[in-house]
Amino acid sequence: MNDSLLPSFALQVSIFNTVCNSLNTLLFTIAATSAAGPSESLTSSPQLLLGSALYLIGAYLETGSEMQRKAFKQDTRNKGKPYTSGLFGWARHINYGGYLLWRVGFATAGWGWVGAAVAGAWFSFYFSQKAVPFLDHYCQGKYGDEWARFKKNVPYRLLPGIY
Repeated sequence: MNDSLLPSFALQVSIFNTVCNSLNTLLFTIAATSAAGPSESLTSSPQLLLGSALYLIGAYLETGSEMQRKAFKQDTRNKGKPYTSGLFGWARHINYGGYLLWRVGFATAGWGWVGAAVAGAWFSFYFSQKAVPFLDHYCQGKYGDEWARFKKNVPYRLLPGIY
């Protein structure tokens, strides 16, 4: 399997992220500034609180797991080995699980419950039906028996205890 990313795919991902981030930022700013009226505070909005919590947890899981994996991969003794420790010891693709959480959190805070449902459904479908199966197949081919052991030891794909 080829390790390179095609420029057309990278462009599609960039456009998707730019549109999603711009809409979420705009809607979150509107929600945050209109939620705090004269007698209200930002903490009185369950959507902002839940959305902010999901965003922070998701951002930590995605960024933290990638930083751990990067440190592992930089050690030349680990060349050709899958990273199976740290946050990846909780779920095989916890970085994607973190991405899903922060996207849903951002949508919850900015778009409300409907936005949370749409974002949750879309990213859950995409990761469970497209990205994770593709990456599992890729990793099985690249790491062989080590990946099979990892899958056996870490049964969760995106989020521990959930999927």
